Amino acid sequence: IWKQSLLQYRGVGRPLVLGSGNVAVADRQGWVHVLDAENGQFIGQMNADSSGVVAPMLLLSNKMLVVKAQDGALLAISVRE
Repeated sequence: IWKQSLLQYRGVGRPLVLGSGNVAVADRQGWVHVLDAENGQFIGQMNADSSGVVAPMLLLSNKMLVVKAQDGALLAISVRE
């Protein structure tokens, strides 16, 4: 079990397990973070939308996420791991 303290006050939503076993989370500031499931280290980050992410992400395929932004935009994000 691990903890990623750098995300502590970012309003992180429900984690989503990717096909590789890594974990993706989105925060209220609009960032999507991909973390190594073994140790919690960041693999990558992307500013999906500056209005913030307001709904749980959906996994369309092993490496495709759908994100809903606060301004109503729907974004499809391809994750390379």
